Order: sequence, then structure tokens, then C-alpha cells
Amino acid sequence: MSYIKLPKEDMTDAEKWVFFKMVEAEAKKALDNLKEKALGDVHDKHNDFYDTEFGKAQWITKTDRRVKDSMKEYLYENGYLELCQKDDIDLAKVKELVDAGLLKEEEVEEHIDNRKTAYLKYKK
Repeated sequence: MSYIKLPKEDMTDAEKWVFFKMVEAEAKKALDNLKEKALGDVHDKHNDFYDTEFGKAQWITKTDRRVKDSMKEYLYENGYLELCQKDDIDLAKVKELVDAGLLKEEEVEEHIDNRKTAYLKYKK
């Protein structure tokens, strides 16, 4: 079932394409305007999952882990910089060193910036 008004039957494929690009742009603006309020609604009032007649919205939290500049110095001081660095620090290799007991997790975490972001995921 479609909730979008479809273009006129007599439109050319190019006209239909332009029509849908216009609808897409308007929908994007509307989504951007609703984003923060909808996030709060799903998270606060619906326990991170909201089932509607149009589909489902799920609150998702993502954590980005970025290495702080101080990590290079920390790894260098502990003798592991070359092992963990190609172009940038490889956090998977740092985690292996922590798991092996060669580095302390608390010390490593001081050199990592954790940023959480939340967004809604649409499901049919």
C-alpha cells in the first residue's frame, strides 16, 4: 500500500523522475524537522520501539570510538606503537594487547574518545 500520491499517468518517465525527486526533497526536509522530537518520542514514551500503522521505528544508539592524539605517545612509551600503527592506530590490535595483559584497559580508555549518537531505524 502506498501513501504517496503517484504522478499522473500521462507523464513521461523523465517527468515522473523529476516528480519523485521533488517528493524526496520535501520528505527529507520534513524528516529533518521531525528528527529530534521523534527520537525523544520513541525513546521516552515508547521504550525505544514504536509500532505504527505505517511501520516500526526503533531507537538505535551507536558509539564511535576515536583515538585521541595522546594514544601514540602512550603506545610509544609502552613499546607497542609500531605494532599498532599503520596509517593510524589500529584499535583492534590495542584491544589484543589489553586482552593479553600487556596494556591496562583503564589506561587505554583514557586515550580513546567515545561519542554516542542516537538515530531512528525504520522497519516495515
